[in-house]
Parts: sequence; structure tokens; C-alpha cells
Amino acid sequence: MIEKTTHISFFERFLLGRSWWLLPLFAWTALVVWLLATNIERIKTTNMEIARNSAQNFFQIVELTRLWNAGHGGVYVPITAQTLPNRFLKIPDRDVLTTSGQKLTKINPAFMTRQLTELIELQSHVSFHITSLKPLRPQNKADTWEYGALQQFEQGVDEVFERTNGEPAEVFRYMAPLFVKKPCLKCHEVQGYQLGDIRGGISVTLDAGNLFGGEARALSVEVGKHVGVYLLLVIFVLLFLEKMRQNWLQLQYIEQQQEMVIRERTRELELLVTQDGLTGLFNRKALDDQLASEMSRSGRYHHQLSMLMLDIDYFKKVNDVYDHQAGDKVLKMVSKWMQGSIRASDFAARYGGEEFIILLPETRVDYAYDLAERLRRKIENGVVTSDEGLEIGITVSIGVAAYPDHAENMYDLVKAADKALYRAKRQGRNQVVMAIAQDDLQ
Repeated sequence: MIEKTTHISFFERFLLGRSWWLLPLFAWTALVVWLLATNIERIKTTNMEIARNSAQNFFQIVELTRLWNAGHGGVYVPITAQTLPNRFLKIPDRDVLTTSGQKLTKINPAFMTRQLTELIELQSHVSFHITSLKPLRPQNKADTWEYGALQQFEQGVDEVFERTNGEPAEVFRYMAPLFVKKPCLKCHEVQGYQLGDIRGGISVTLDAGNLFGGEARALSVEVGKHVGVYLLLVIFVLLFLEKMRQNWLQLQYIEQQQEMVIRERTRELELLVTQDGLTGLFNRKALDDQLASEMSRSGRYHHQLSMLMLDIDYFKKVNDVYDHQAGDKVLKMVSKWMQGSIRASDFAARYGGEEFIILLPETRVDYAYDLAERLRRKIENGVVTSDEGLEIGITVSIGVAAYPDHAENMYDLVKAADKALYRAKRQGRNQVVMAIAQDDLQ
């Protein structure tokens, strides 16, 4: 029988080997991590842009207020405990007295910025600081962060912003440069500034808690969404793959069962074609095929092939005296004794009626004769019991022939064994007779 060869496809290996499922799992994990990282970065970038825009708006409002002040050459306000004359403003008309006797002092853009900062700080979490690399007022000296920003402005940077740790909490800092404009030269020309120069900058400090307070929650929600979608899809895919795997295994099991049934039915059909239904030995057709094969092999490798032809003596009397069921029992027992007396490589077949043939590959004729004699005695000493409990004694006659001693082909080998069997019967039955050698016939 030709064995069926199966080719396992990649899909089958992937489906049946759970370790292969790690490949799409790793790919899905990498994709989700990448999407999550991208969205987290987008949230942080968006929040930073919102914070930057807020600080930039504060800066622009302060800058416009300063320009308004500078455009008017300063603004006179009443002198109070909070607004004292600016000792750093060196102009002859800094302080004036109105006709009604009220004392006024001029405040420049820098002084006004400081007062706005103090007022805004009282009402919100925003603070401003005007500073430069060459401040007139010591309090306007830049801190470390502002000093670094001012140096970047000198190198052409438009603005600097950063989310950083502050006291007592995290803050967002923003700073943009102040350029010298025409109204500014009135006070700052003495410092050597020219129109368009960077004379300093204004830093805006915002409470990060107000700006980024919702960021942690947004990030948590984003992580939760991605983890949830990730787990749901992983669970769904694993369940789906496991279901497909079980279905595939079930189909394979059904296919294997079907193949087993087919093999069993095929074997049964082969037995029907090659096996004798009563004795279980091979039949005449199988004998012809086997004899042709063994003759060909013996001729090719120069081996001897011996044959025993066996006939049950007075078998017709068994059927007549007892019955045909008893005859069938005799045939079965003789077949059983034959099978128990030969090798696995030997071949026993029912030749027809009560005649049997045994093929003995690679066996010398004298060994074949000894085997035939042992088998004859075994059958002679054996007992077959009929359905009625009667003992039936039987004997057999056996003719022995061999290739190439007694024949040159399969047909002559059968004839030689048959003639030897005929001689055994004619000489009184219950004996083994060797065929006559070809040389003796000539």
C-alpha cells in the first residue's frame, strides 16, 4: 500500500502551534505601544502649545501696554505710598504739581510693568519680570533661566518656553525679547541702544497646575483606552484562533478516522481478493502472484525455491461419514497446523478443495522434505472433533519439489510437486514423496 505523504502548510503550523501566535501578538503590541506613545506625545505637545499661547498673549498685552506708555512719553499718576517717584528715571519733569496742588510723578513703561505684575499676582497665578543683560534697576537682574533665554535672543531665537520645577510647585515659563523702538530711545539711548536692538525681555511665569492639571487625567484616559482596546483584541484574537485550532483538530481527527476506515475497508477488500474465506490462507490468485514473484527473485539471485503440495487423504469420506461442517473443521485445522509449522517468510495457500501449497523461499529441497515430514506427523497425531463430539483422524499426502532441482519455471514446479503428490497417494497415502530430479528424468 502506498503511504500518503502530507505537506504541512505555514497556515497549519501557525494554527496548530500556539507559539506562532506570539508573532501577531508582538506586532499588535508594538503597534499599540507606538500609537499610545504618539498620542501621549500629541497630548503633551498640545498642552505645551496651549500654555505657550496663553503666555504669549500675556506677553503681548504687557508689551502693548508698555508701547502705549512709551508712545505718550510716560504717564503721570498721583504720588502714593504704592507709587513713589522712580529714582531711576532721570528726567527734569519727573515730578509735577498741578494747579490744584496735587503732586504727580511720571511712571515709565518699566515702572508700570512692575505695578501691573504686582496687581496681577494678587488676583491670579501669573507673574511677569522685565529684565535685560544690562538692567538699570538691580531688581530687574535676570535669574539663571532668564539669563540663558536672553543669551539665546542675542543668537536670533524668537522665544523660549519650558515646563520646569518651581517653588513651591511646577511652573511654565515663557520669555520673549523686547526690541528697541523709537519711543524707547528717550530713556535707553544713553545706554548705547539703537533702534531695533534687543534691550531685554519679559518673562511670564504661569502656574503649571492650572495649565496642565487635566493632562494627567487625559493621559490616564488615553492609556486606559489603548490598554482596553489592546486587551479586547488580544482576547478576541486568541479565542478566535483557539476556536479555529479546535475546529481544525476536529477536522483532522475526522479525516484520520475516515482514512482508518478506508484503510480497513481496503484491507478487507484485499483479503477478499487474496484470502480464502474458509481457512484464512491465501487463495489461488494470491498463490499465482506470489509464486511468480518468488520464481523471479530466486532466478535473479540464484536461490532455491521449494514447494510442498499437500492433499488430505480420503477427505470425501469425512464429508460423507460426518457432514460438510466436519469437513470444514478439518480444512481449518489443517490450515492452522500448516501456519504453525512454517516461517514468517513462507507462504501457505489453499490450492483448491482439500489441496494446499506451501512456498519455502531460499530453502533447500532436503530441508523442505524434513519440514513436510514433521507436518505430516503433526497432522497424523492431531485430532479434529466434530460438532457431535466425535474424533476425526486424518492424514495427508505431501509432494515435495524445488527450483531449480525439479523445474526451470513456475508451471513445471507445480507439475513436479503434483506428480510427487500423486506418487505419494498411489504408494498408499500418509507419506511424503520427493519429486524426481530433472537429470534423473533424462
